Amino acid sequence: MSHIKQINPFESKSLLILVHTSNYHNAWGGFLKEPVFGIDRGVYKQKNIQKYTGLALIGILLIIGLYHLVLFAQRPSDKTPLAFAFFCGAMLVYQSIIGEIFQFLGYGNTTEGYNFYVRALFIAAIGASIAAPAFIKFMVPGKNFELLFKWLFLRVGLIICFATLFATSFQITDNRNIYYLYIVICMAIGLGYLFYKCFKKGPHRHSARLLGGSFIIFLSGVFFDIWSIVTGTSFVNILPYFFMFLIF
Repeated sequence: MSHIKQINPFESKSLLILVHTSNYHNAWGGFLKEPVFGIDRGVYKQKNIQKYTGLALIGILLIIGLYHLVLFAQRPSDKTPLAFAFFCGAMLVYQSIIGEIFQFLGYGNTTEGYNFYVRALFIAAIGASIAAPAFIKFMVPGKNFELLFKWLFLRVGLIICFATLFATSFQITDNRNIYYLYIVICMAIGLGYLFYKCFKKGPHRHSARLLGGSFIIFLSGVFFDIWSIVTGTSFVNILPYFFMFLIF
């Protein structure tokens, strides 16, 4: 973490700090996160709390993902645990990057590391947007939704992921609205489908209501994080924590 160890005493009521930042690898200028001011002990304590909280969340996602893989291995005919394990895996990668685990290990500080950082972040977001409708499809089956998943969610998502593998970090961030639009469309259609199933009589009505309530909480985290990025407000990263509501 970059920091200034000491600022010499001054009598003025205001302080101007000029920071030169490059814009070679990102489509927007300035800081990715707001700077934090304070004494070393307080700033590092706050940073460590965020780091260990993120690591605990990653551990939970890893355990739950592996647990559902074991369930799938025991019952290969049921694809629901596999879809949810993939969902957990995508959120795990997302949280690892947003939680700056790679930076703590010193990898994301290089140009190659930063490019990997950006690619993995957006691929994980698209992967979660594919896994969520897949999980809904297996939990609450429906012919029309299965066709949407096959031709829209899965194929378009895989095309975006494939293109991301060969794009630079500047190209990815410059076209980030494409990713956000795909995520919002997938989640909105999934929620609309669950809402429809909640009121339609059938064997999956109760499952649609349970999943729909949890999905609303998860989507509020998705929309809040996207809104904070697009509008340039402080990024809180509440999405992985709202994902816990979907799990429990």
